[in-house]
Amino acid sequence: MRSNSEPLINLPFPTNEQCDVPRIYLQQEGSFQGTWIDAINASEMQQNIEYIQASVNGSVKISSFQRFHSVEFLMTPEMPIPFIAQVGKGIVKYGKPFCVYFSFYEHRQEPEILKNFGEDYRGCFDRTEDFIKEILTQEAFDSQLKRNNLSWKHLNIEEIIRDWFYSTEGIYRRMLDEKVYIFKRR
Repeated sequence: MRSNSEPLINLPFPTNEQCDVPRIYLQQEGSFQGTWIDAINASEMQQNIEYIQASVNGSVKISSFQRFHSVEFLMTPEMPIPFIAQVGKGIVKYGKPFCVYFSFYEHRQEPEILKNFGEDYRGCFDRTEDFIKEILTQEAFDSQLKRNNLSWKHLNIEEIIRDWFYSTEGIYRRMLDEKVYIFKRR
């Protein structure tokens, strides 16, 4: 019989590379004891859950999330394991931009959230104006301005931003770090 001070199961201590990997806390039903497992690979997560359940001869539940950064409060134990793993992978691979994206769409629990992020993410900028200038520059707008003997100062950037965000499918979010994250609207 296991004492209350013993962990559910002894898993290896994480290496430095694993210290920023999102994790979930599996807790034995009716007990405060549990163990942390990495939350980036759905099949490994499911194997760990099954192994722990067999080891304790009972069921376990997700009771906590760790290292999900700014979206940790959006995570719930009812979310499917594959979705939790997708979110974990996105955080490891893309960092803060993925967290910002997830905060827009967490309620949908899209199974393809990583693929969608790759398609929707437009970039991180100091100002929204910087994004608009980059888009217009990519579309050879600079050369059109020069041909007409105009410069950027002749343009009403605020009006262009308003028109672009309302007439196309752009959305953005200014974060506490004062950066602007731009995504295509779904």
